[in-house]
Formats: sequence, C-alpha cells, structure tokens
Amino acid sequence: MGSFHGILGCASLVATVVALALESQAVVALCVAASSTLAIHARSLIHLAPAKSTIAPGIVAPHREAFRRTIYMVLYLNLRALGEAGLARGRPYAVGRFLLWTQFLPRSADPNALIFVVPMFLAVTQDAVSISADLGFLLSTQLGALVLSFAFTLAFRKIISIRAAYVFAAAAVAGRFGRIFFGRMPGLALSAAIALALNLPADSAESKTAAAAAAAAAKDLPELELPPGMERWARQSVAIYGKEKAKKVCLNLHKFRTTWGWPLEISSNTTKLLEPALRSGMHWVLPGRDAKGRKVITYRPENIHKAPVPDLQLMMCYLLERETRDLQTLEAGFTIVVDLEGGAASAILCRRRKLLTIADVRRGTSMFKDSFPCRVRAIYVANLPRALLPLAGLVKSALPAKLRGRVAMSHKPPALFPALLADVPLAMLPAAMGGQDARFDWDAQVDKMLLE
Repeated sequence: MGSFHGILGCASLVATVVALALESQAVVALCVAASSTLAIHARSLIHLAPAKSTIAPGIVAPHREAFRRTIYMVLYLNLRALGEAGLARGRPYAVGRFLLWTQFLPRSADPNALIFVVPMFLAVTQDAVSISADLGFLLSTQLGALVLSFAFTLAFRKIISIRAAYVFAAAAVAGRFGRIFFGRMPGLALSAAIALALNLPADSAESKTAAAAAAAAAKDLPELELPPGMERWARQSVAIYGKEKAKKVCLNLHKFRTTWGWPLEISSNTTKLLEPALRSGMHWVLPGRDAKGRKVITYRPENIHKAPVPDLQLMMCYLLERETRDLQTLEAGFTIVVDLEGGAASAILCRRRKLLTIADVRRGTSMFKDSFPCRVRAIYVANLPRALLPLAGLVKSALPAKLRGRVAMSHKPPALFPALLADVPLAMLPAAMGGQDARFDWDAQVDKMLLE
C-alpha cells in the first residue's frame, strides 16, 4: 500500500508541475485526477501518522488532524482549479466549495490552531466567497501541499526533524495567507527576517579589539586566495569570523554581487544613483550609539513603494558598508529596529502596482546569508500584528539559543517596547517613530553622504 501511495504521490507531483507550467484544461484535469486519487487514498493511511508531538513549549502538533485537513485542502484546491480552468461551474461548483469549506472550521483556540487552523480557515473563506485566487496560485499552493506532505513523511520516518518540517509548514501557510490578503509583502518580510536571523554571527572566540583583529586579518590575506578587489572584505571578514569562515563569506559576497551586477564596493558614483532610495525612509542610521555602543539601523517596510526594490536593497548594503569602515562599529556591531507600522497598506500598494518580483525576493533572502561581514547583535520587531505573534514565536523558537536571545518582538510601537527602550532610549528614537529626538534630520545626513 505504501509503494502504491508513493507512486501516486510522484505522479501527482509531476502532473502539478506540468499543469503549473502549461495551465491547459487537459493537463489541469489530469493533475486534479491524480492528486484527488492521492488524497482519497491517503485517508486509509492517517492511522500510520503519530497522534501528536510537542514542537515547542505550549505548541503541540496533532498530526492526524493535520493530515486530515491537508487531504481536504488538496480536494478544495482541485475543485477550485477545475473552476478556474472552466471545467466546473454553476450550483454543483458552489455546493462543492461550501461542503469542503466546512471541513476547515476551527475547533479549538490553542497555539497550533492560531498558527495553522485559523489562517487556513480565513484564507479558504476569503477564496470560497470571492473566488480571488487565480489558477497559478491554486496550483502552486497544491504543489506546496504535496511537498509538505512528503516532508512530514520523511519526518515521521525520522529522516528529517519534525520540528523543522513544522516550521517550514507554518512559514508556508503564513506566506499563502499573506498573499491572499495582502499580496507578496508578508512573505518577503518573513523570508528576510528569517534570513537575517540565521545570519546573526556568533561572537568571536577570542576577545580581541577591532584594531587587533584587523592587524591579524592583514597577515591572513595572502592565504585566502580571493578574487581581485576583495581586500577590504577579506580584512573585515577575518576580523569578525576568523580565517576559516572568512573565505566562505568573501566568496559568497563576490558571487552574490557579480551575479546581480552590483559593485564589490559601493562608490560615490553609485551613491548618487541611490538618492531616491536613501531619501525613501526605508532605512535610517540613527545618530550616536545605543546603550551597548552599537549603531542603530531602522527598517520601515511602509516605505517600500518609494523607490525600486533593488535600489532599496543596494542602499541597505551601502549603509552597512559605510558604517563598518569605523573600527568601533565593526567590533560593537548593529542593532536593527524593524517598525511594521503601515506595513499592510504598503503591501496592498505593492500588490496593485506589482512592485515586488520573485527576483527581488531571491535577492533579499540571499544578500546577507553568509554574504556580508558584519555583527548584528540585536533585532527588535515592533508593531507586529497580534495575529502573527504565534507564528513569529514559533520561528524564533527554532533558532539556536544564542540567536534566539538576540531577537525580541512586540505588537507595541517602538516607543512602548520595553526591551527595545532598554537598548535604544526614547531620546535616541526619532519623533517619527514615537521617540523624543525631534531634531533627527535624515535628509541632512543623506546630503553629507552625497558629498563624500
């Protein structure tokens, strides 16, 4: 029975990929037939899954219930795909949507329900009523459901971690939920946050000053064997990570920047081209340092529509490059303050104007993953929607303990976020973020940058 189900799974996966590429009626019908057969057959295998497992403190995953819900999700997506392909219509189509919708009604309010059940229920409700998802979205979601089912099969056989599969599934559900209600922006924000969190470097094993680290780095340069033009990055990487990891980071940086056509070092000529991005308000570098001597950089997604996304990404790299020329900053590192106020409205605008592309997402998730030598000591996420707090907490719980201790999140604004204020006092926060620094003038700082 298991081998037959495996063959069905492979056939469904191939059929879904082909349907996603061609979107023709015949191929969609074949995809629906294969995956519906798979889903119906899977009902006889539910008892083979473990009843439940503990993912994190307070979060228990009821695997058999999730298995059942996934089956109905596949059937719902198939029915909707038939409708979008013009193969289902009228009263039977409406009745079918309603009957499948009833299978997603929440039956509890535990953390797992808030992470999975409620977002799925709201997303299916929105789509069933408004018929908002197109064929490409439905088929890509179907593909994701098949891949996740395979991942959990591997997890149940102890080939991969159940916790890793759970986190991956939670992120996928959040991305689909966000896409239906807000467009691509929530998925990008989640990917960027995870990539940045995973890139938080461990503290250096040796307690040496930045000047001593730079001196030691100079001796190691000949042994790194890097492409031309990487001298600055070699010194900076060795100072932060030591020689062994420095080469990997430098090679990743070189590959990333050459792949996307970015300069290895951002010159003053490039800076002038970035003026709209610099003045967008997406990122600020606050004057002075926080309570631990770190530079503070703000990230405000509500301004993402004010400049092209590639320019905003390049601008962030420029600001980090500029600040890490200072030895104290190189040693002390950065505090990142993410303010999500107005993020939903900006996401809707991004969706309508199609400001965000897959290439932007790929670039954003890889630009700092072992590709830029700097120390990010703390990340504070303010104005996080309450509905996303359980998912955000789950993602945080999956991080190593040292990195987990560097990330703090709150639904409150920056000026009312106690953990943030312990490092970044009100007197340092700009008035635009609820702080007391009414003299903060980012445009004046940009003027100075353009003259450098």
